[in-house]
Amino acid sequence: TESDWISRSFGLSVARELFNRAGTLSLSYSGNFDSVNKIFAGRVLPWTSTGTSNLQQVNYLGVGYTHALHRRLLGGLLFEGIVATGPQDNPYRQVRDGLPESHPLLRRRGAISGFLRWAVPRTPLVLEPRYRLYGDDWGIVAHGLDLRAHVRFLKRVVLRARYRYYTQSGADFWAADGYYPADVAYRTADPKMSKFHSHTPGAELTLELDGLASRVRGLRWLQGAWVSATYNHIFQTNRFGNARLGSLAFSVPF
Repeated sequence: TESDWISRSFGLSVARELFNRAGTLSLSYSGNFDSVNKIFAGRVLPWTSTGTSNLQQVNYLGVGYTHALHRRLLGGLLFEGIVATGPQDNPYRQVRDGLPESHPLLRRRGAISGFLRWAVPRTPLVLEPRYRLYGDDWGIVAHGLDLRAHVRFLKRVVLRARYRYYTQSGADFWAADGYYPADVAYRTADPKMSKFHSHTPGAELTLELDGLASRVRGLRWLQGAWVSATYNHIFQTNRFGNARLGSLAFSVPF
């Protein structure tokens, strides 16, 4: 919850192993029911955009399948569909001529993605290429290629290097110069609606704590735990500009 936004979400996922556990079929659904508001003159007012309700509803469905293609090769496919209704523009954002942003009240999105994970024989190296094709009825088509290499060294340390390339077309109602006539139905100042591409190199270092748990009395609870540090640098051509993303994570089973 925020002062001008209330979000309610839920989800459910199931998975079934097939072909003597060589394959796994998964199904997932999630739903969001959000109340969108705008703070104006100290008051919280419902934001309906061009509609009559401030309820934004998003339904997601994903169907995935992974299969052990070989003793050292794993592959997978994921099909995703999203239907969103309600106000989907930013109530505070304006285009260049001062008019408020206005997006369609319905957005249908779909994507297909796949990956391979290959353990290179007689090496500590695992290669993982990923590809994702995305499209929606706002006119955006996107391609994402993600190449990853995992290397295990010092027995309990894993280094992951990655490079991601992403490119997309602009929405049908996106104007490159940012100016719109007053009588157009839809207009946007959202950088995510523009035509752009990005390059993302990054690295992740994971330290598994099993060795510490087995050697130090009182730390048995760290069995299966790990600490991970991640850094990614995004070079992109949209108005957001470049970005540096980092995280530090700790996981422990219980």
